[in-house]
Amino acid sequence: MARPSSPKVKETVRADGTSKFRARLMVDGERMTLDLGDERDGATPLSAARKLKDVLEDIRLGRWEPERRAERPKREPGFAEAARTYLEFKRSRQLRSSTMTRLTWAFETHLIPFFKHRRPSRITERDVVAYTDHLIEQRNRIAQLREQDKYLTGPNGGALRELSDATINSTLVYLTGLFTWTAKQGWGDPLANPAANWRLKERPRLRAALEADELADLIEAAGTPRPLQRQRPHVAARAELIVRLRDEEGLPWKAIVRRVGVAESTAIYNYQEAKRRQAGLGFDEHRARADAVFVLVLAGTGLRVTELCDLNVGDVDLRHAKLQVLDAKTEAGVREVYLTDRLLEAIATYFKARDPMSHDDPAFPDSNGRRRDRGQANVQVFAPATQLANDRRRERGERPLPHVTPHILRHTYITLALETGYSVPYVMQQVGHRDPRMTMRVYAKVCARRDRAVQGAAFDRLLTPQSHDRRAAFAANNCSAVWNRTSNQLSREHGDSSS
Repeated sequence: MARPSSPKVKETVRADGTSKFRARLMVDGERMTLDLGDERDGATPLSAARKLKDVLEDIRLGRWEPERRAERPKREPGFAEAARTYLEFKRSRQLRSSTMTRLTWAFETHLIPFFKHRRPSRITERDVVAYTDHLIEQRNRIAQLREQDKYLTGPNGGALRELSDATINSTLVYLTGLFTWTAKQGWGDPLANPAANWRLKERPRLRAALEADELADLIEAAGTPRPLQRQRPHVAARAELIVRLRDEEGLPWKAIVRRVGVAESTAIYNYQEAKRRQAGLGFDEHRARADAVFVLVLAGTGLRVTELCDLNVGDVDLRHAKLQVLDAKTEAGVREVYLTDRLLEAIATYFKARDPMSHDDPAFPDSNGRRRDRGQANVQVFAPATQLANDRRRERGERPLPHVTPHILRHTYITLALETGYSVPYVMQQVGHRDPRMTMRVYAKVCARRDRAVQGAAFDRLLTPQSHDRRAAFAANNCSAVWNRTSNQLSREHGDSSS
């Protein structure tokens, strides 16, 4: 039987006796179902037929638009899937690579492993508090294992490090951003962000610039060759096997890689380390040279540590004694930084001692030629250099260094530059400050340091015994004069009353 030329109203009767009306029709070669009304809403067969007639007329005239079904709400994913989608969203916002590195580290290392079995809308503030408690317990555990020369392994296979309260709070800030984003996707209450109001109380820390002698001790310690790091037993055994395969059996690197099961770069590195240990080279002089120039450039230019890590060889203009910072977090941060004669000589000597370099190579890498990052600079450069400098200062009976981070050297540069007479606008241009208030706060401290000797001498004169006696005598004379005037006044008043 042939299909009717025109669609008909189809009535569907429910179990409760009510009917629903619809029709099936072809529009531009596409088959679709047209909803013509529901008896529960007052529709009748006559009204359904009238509506179908009107739709067919609109289709003939080319002015009919099919009704769009409301989109189904997206299925809420688990925390891990939501977090990784959120990271892709943040990456599409063209954030700086260092920002994306911190975000990825926080989610992949800490947040996803803890919340991975939960859905974002089901996470409560109690869960967030449990997360912070977990990190605090983990921090205590890492400290205990460090005393036993052990460590905890993270999800990426590396050793977990202890997190400060400030770092834990930074992961909570990232978690807050995730919950704000998931609420916009319809997965959670936008007015109830479980991570927004919970932070650990951070211990305030004095962030003072280093004095000139302290900076000199730090640079000297960074340039002191340190003992080679002790290898773990399985790494030492692997290096010994690689040396035997290479030297005794004469195998090429590709064959060694297949036998040992590591990357070729790892095999070469293990081979070189083993040969250095066999030769009795107990100190890493190459690493000391790389670390010393890294600290010296930070202290002599005021660069942010991420800016120095991202610097390429092509960004260093030795001929005109300047660096070009092309990637910064602010518009003012894109700048040219001028070098002093000492810095220029140190960088030129360092470049001359390196292997042939291309313009895209990192300007100040680690001893293995890899680009540094902020975390590596803290752990592998500043921590050991600060410890060595403090040991030497204690032997001389001097106060140890304050808490040293790469950013402290930025404040140190600003302080020392202003003390030597550099103008405030010049220093702002050097360090990439957009807001002069930051530079002026440091400038106020510098002015206080300049006037400290004069003001201190004046204050000391006020506290000398001679001054004290003179002021006491002056006060005693004044008290006597006041007492005499008061007594005379009382005598006159008494005399007047008696007369």
